[in-house]
Amino acid sequence: HGAKPVAVTSLVDRSGGQTKFEVPFISLLELTFPTYPADQLPPELAKIPATKPGS
Repeated sequence: HGAKPVAVTSLVDRSGGQTKFEVPFISLLELTFPTYPADQLPPELAKIPATKPGS
C-alpha cells in the first residue's frame, strides 16, 4: 500500500506529553489527571464511590 503517515491526531490527549511518534501529534484538547494506587487515594477522593462509566 505504501502510504506514509504525516501526523497522528486525537480528539483528547490524556498522555501528559508522553506520546512518542515519528510524526507530529495533534489533539483538539489536552487533559492531565493525577492517578493514584487504590491504597493511596487522598481522603476526599476515597469518600466518593467508584463508578464504571458507560461506553
